[in-house]
Amino acid sequence: MIEHISAERLANSICQDPPIDGKYVLVEGDNDWVLFKKFFLSTNSEIVIAHGKDRVKDACDILINRGFGELAIGIIDSDFNNLTNIDDQREQIFYTDTHDLETMIFNSDAFDHVINLRCIQDRLKLLVKNESKNLKEILLERTSSLGYLKLANHINKWGLLFKPQDKNKPELKIEDFIIKDNLKFKDVETMVKTVFNFSRGKVPIIVDQDIVIRTVKELSQNSLDLLQLCNGHDMACVFALALKKVVANMNSNAISASQIENDLILAYESRHFSSTKLYKSLKNYEISKNINLLNC
Repeated sequence: MIEHISAERLANSICQDPPIDGKYVLVEGDNDWVLFKKFFLSTNSEIVIAHGKDRVKDACDILINRGFGELAIGIIDSDFNNLTNIDDQREQIFYTDTHDLETMIFNSDAFDHVINLRCIQDRLKLLVKNESKNLKEILLERTSSLGYLKLANHINKWGLLFKPQDKNKPELKIEDFIIKDNLKFKDVETMVKTVFNFSRGKVPIIVDQDIVIRTVKELSQNSLDLLQLCNGHDMACVFALALKKVVANMNSNAISASQIENDLILAYESRHFSSTKLYKSLKNYEISKNINLLNC
């Protein structure tokens, strides 16, 4: 399958078919490809899905080591880099402003367009009034505990799973620890149990459940930037859950998280992208290399 192509083979294909005037732009996945196709000149660039952050970085490193570093750049999610102070800078690699591409879009007023498209305004106003937060803040708050668990898993290398190893398999069920009727988070214990059940039988469990619960509770005492902590797909899952009852009435015709992400990508325009640090980094790179890659 194409998603199992190695970084070595990806680098080989780039070397064998170098761009005449421009660069390959390596991205992690399908959503990245759809979004960045809107902002890069098709005449000067070709967006290529590398199927994973590590493959983007490894392919760029291979090209650099072979003396072909100028053939490609990569755009990847920051993930937890800005929270763990990891300095992983490379000239050819560019990072999202926030945790990932989706949180970067949630943080723009493109999300307002999706809200207007999907939400029943009276229900949304009631939720916002009761929570004393806007919808973006509510989604960040509801996914923050899962973010702290993922951060603890990342730091301690526990190897717990949060997404299916096969994209055709069922995802982690957010509704097992976030209540559909009111979007309330149940508790850390229920969330950790859900993740352990999801991981069991797929990967070795090398840590005790009580240790994970205690670590997550301790870590969550820190006031971290939720846009750097939370995962955009998790936010989309909670928003999709909210649309079933809390801010809309789609229980019998539910909107998936993937559909929400498609809505966000469609709503995200060049005016949003041009206000990001990612955009400014790419423009500086264009100037330094005397090339034109972006169409905005």
